[in-house]
Amino acid sequence: DVTPVPFPVHGDGGDGRMRDEPKTSDMARLTALTIDLDRALSTLTQPQRLAVLHCHFAGLTYAEAAQAMGWPAATLQSQLRRATAQLRIALKDWANASWGEDHED
Repeated sequence: DVTPVPFPVHGDGGDGRMRDEPKTSDMARLTALTIDLDRALSTLTQPQRLAVLHCHFAGLTYAEAAQAMGWPAATLQSQLRRATAQLRIALKDWANASWGEDHED
């Protein structure tokens, strides 16, 4: 068995970057995605944003998130459906760039 190295090490490609360090173009793309995701989340209503944050970012189950917010499970699911539909529209360009123009949901 090979034990993973806990810290990136120099020397994989001779380019001076650490092995696990992202390329500048990857960092720029990640920064742009973060900005666009923040903008997309800001277009959601507060209940929609809370549902997304609890379930997709905090990793709570639907039952845990509904309980934490004091909502019935059906309300949480409804808010998530609405939020997902709105985020799909707002982030469509990212989906096309990741999956190609022919991607269908």
